[in-house]
Amino acid sequence: MRSTVQEIQFAGDIADVIHRALRNWKSRHQRQQLQFRQSLLNSQHETVPYGVIVIGDDGEILSYNDRFRDFWEWSDNTLDRETNESLFEHILPQLTSPETLADYIDQFQNHPHQIGDGELTLSDGRVVEWYSAPVVGDDDEYFGRLWVTRDITERKERQWELERKNRAIETAPIGITLSDPAQPDNPLTYVNKRFTDLTGYGETDVLGRNCRLLQGEQTASEPVAEIRAAIDAERPVTVELQNYRKDETKFWNRVTIAPVYDEDGELSNYVGFQQDVTDRKEATRQLRVLHRVLRHNLSNQLTVIRGYVDSLAESVTDDVPDAVEGIQNEIDQLEAVIKKHRKIVGLLDKAPESRTYTVDEIVAPAVTTVTNDYPHADIQIEACEEQIEAIPTIDIAIEELLLNSVVHTDTQPARLQLTSEVRDEFVEISIADNGPGLPTEEIAILLGTQEVEPLKHGRGLGLWLVYLIVFLSGGIIDVEASKGQGTVVRIKLPRVDGASSPLE
Repeated sequence: MRSTVQEIQFAGDIADVIHRALRNWKSRHQRQQLQFRQSLLNSQHETVPYGVIVIGDDGEILSYNDRFRDFWEWSDNTLDRETNESLFEHILPQLTSPETLADYIDQFQNHPHQIGDGELTLSDGRVVEWYSAPVVGDDDEYFGRLWVTRDITERKERQWELERKNRAIETAPIGITLSDPAQPDNPLTYVNKRFTDLTGYGETDVLGRNCRLLQGEQTASEPVAEIRAAIDAERPVTVELQNYRKDETKFWNRVTIAPVYDEDGELSNYVGFQQDVTDRKEATRQLRVLHRVLRHNLSNQLTVIRGYVDSLAESVTDDVPDAVEGIQNEIDQLEAVIKKHRKIVGLLDKAPESRTYTVDEIVAPAVTTVTNDYPHADIQIEACEEQIEAIPTIDIAIEELLLNSVVHTDTQPARLQLTSEVRDEFVEISIADNGPGLPTEEIAILLGTQEVEPLKHGRGLGLWLVYLIVFLSGGIIDVEASKGQGTVVRIKLPRVDGASSPLE
């Protein structure tokens, strides 16, 4: 069957229409694809967490995102009118070392295909990380240069803070260790220089081993068991035990171990602190021996002397009883000194752990004791209901201060005002009297700035006991005294969190 000319012409027209339609569709599809890719590129351009700018081979700025513009403090849209030269004229003055970036710019101009990166510090303290690479075609034709900048100020600050902490740990005056409880036998994974100096072991000697390598024949089992129990319970612990150096010499080690948890609350490490307390332990041992000798000899001799004085008092007349009474008073004072001495030695020998008390629990017994011995004393109390942390002998410190005020006042009756109130993380207990004012040297004893003088050992020893008790409780003493105007002694003791509010 033959087609007519008209049919052939009609078929050609249809084919032409279809061809043009397909061509238009393809062109439109390509434009849509191009628009899609351009939109996708723009979205990526703005969502990346760093600044981006592209500069053409002729120095024209082809593209940039808001992060780049905002970081370098350009006004909106003004960057579109800039060039490569004016861009860096704006950036370089903001840098602490502009010559560093200027050198790279020169290199990139001379070697367009070169890649570079580095860090820059701005005059305002910010730190930026930069990367630059050429934009090239498939045939390696150079079209321009891409610059990427990222603000890393916070990261650098964290890095510097970590470096400072690492230096502090490494140069600390006590031994510091880290162990890994996730590994078998909880081995050491870090030791600082002081640890190696203290023990004589180098890093390679101890890393990967348990810290019990410091134990030896005379290491007591009780503190070791206490450490193990604390580790099993994931709680801090502090003990003192005899350890051995690498050369097998012994030393007394005050060891503190505490758990370290990660961001998820999971146990990650144990940190250990080691401190050589050999000198203190030896001094305490010698003090204990001296204390036993003095306590035994003085107590026995005073008992004998008191017996003779009592017999003498019963058999003499006239003025002699006054002298006997004077001797008895001196014996009483000496016995009081011995009692204070015993308390001080006990605290120095082994400082007790702090406990929680209400203010009334430490004030009431002290006031009762003093008023029983000195019923004429007028002691007014205004105490809050706060809780404090202190060692168990804290009531003795309050008693000593009250007693000191009552005994040494020259005004009768002695009037004292005892108050307490919250001072931030402390509870402040104040004792005010109407006495002659505490002497300067005795104020220094309470503040811990002066030793007890031999000629004033009786009164000074009691004040030194007050200082020692407050110090071991983590407290602070402040004194306000005026000659003839009385004295105010303020004791600040750590307040327990969550305690009740003070009374109105």
